[in-house]
Formats: sequence, C-alpha cells, structure tokens
Amino acid sequence: MKRLFDVAAALLLLVLLSPLFLILSLWILFDSRGGVFYCSRRVGRYEREMILYKFRTMVPNDDPDGITVGEEDPRITPAGRFLRRYKLDELPQLWNVLRGDMSLVGPRPDVPGYNEYYKKHNPDHYHMKPGLTSPASIFFMRESEMYATLDDPYSEYIGKTIPRKAALDRRLIHHTLIDDLRVIGQTLHGMIHKNKE
Repeated sequence: MKRLFDVAAALLLLVLLSPLFLILSLWILFDSRGGVFYCSRRVGRYEREMILYKFRTMVPNDDPDGITVGEEDPRITPAGRFLRRYKLDELPQLWNVLRGDMSLVGPRPDVPGYNEYYKKHNPDHYHMKPGLTSPASIFFMRESEMYATLDDPYSEYIGKTIPRKAALDRRLIHHTLIDDLRVIGQTLHGMIHKNKE
C-alpha cells in the first residue's frame, strides 16, 4: 500500500505541477549560469548510491561536505533563495519517488561519507527507503540557518545533528500509511508556519 500510494501521489503531482516545473526551470536558467537541475550522489536503501534530483539553487561549486550555511550562503542564487524558502527545490524528487529510489516519507538521503555515523546511532537506518520528508526533517526545518552562526558546522553536524536525526527517524521502520500521512500533514503545517514568520 505504501508503494502504491507513493507512485499514485508522485505521478499525480508531477502532472499537476508540470506548468510550475516549466516556470521554475526558465527562471533558474535566466537567473544564473548553470543547468536547471542539481544532481547529487546520495546514499539510499541498503547503502546503495542513488542520484537525487533538485532544482539548482546555487552557483556551480565543489562542496564535499554538502552543508549549506543558511540563506546568506553566498553560493545561493536569487532564485535559489525563493526556492529554498518554500521548499520548491525539492519538487524534482517526485521523480525519485516514481523511480522507486525514494518514498514520500523516509529518512532524508545524505551524501556519501556519513554512513557509519548514522549506523552507529541507528543500525536500521539504511534498511529504510529514503524519503522527501520525515520527523527529523520537520524538526530540522531550519537546519541550514542553524549552521550560519557556527565556526565549525561539520563538527556540529557529526556530533549533534546526526545522532538527533537518527533518533527521530528510528520509528519510521514501523510506519504505517496512516503514520506517513500524519508526517506529510505535519510537514505542510511546518512549512506554512515557517513562511508566515
């Protein structure tokens, strides 16, 4: 039922949002140099690498840690700030859901290199299919802003963020479809509340 729901929802949203995809794609192209999409290597279920799709929100750069330090990060483009604020940059991941790489609800897929840290705090972390949203992503909705004031965001991520994310998402391995719908509702509520501030 979970996979059936994922496919049906992703397909419906891709069709309904296709005009928005076109508008955002043109804006990104005219706003800054580079392509429309950002393709990133991530770690998926059973630690298999996958390609995650996002709308590009930064100028092309080499970021081995995959950590963005807030909305004032100089690499973020003008269009990218808007896309990130309303989470529109995540929309292309509906294609990941349709392909079966991801689910609507599951732990957010991280860049390679953090596997052992996640497994240390939750051995079942990679037994779950990664998702668009999760309890951890709701809790850390302002994650990049948090790193903006830190001298060493990498150490903060390893020492505090990963353990908390792993603990919050541990319950997902036993989630039902009703539980997933609840997380989706909480995500939408959190986004609306955040953008009203």
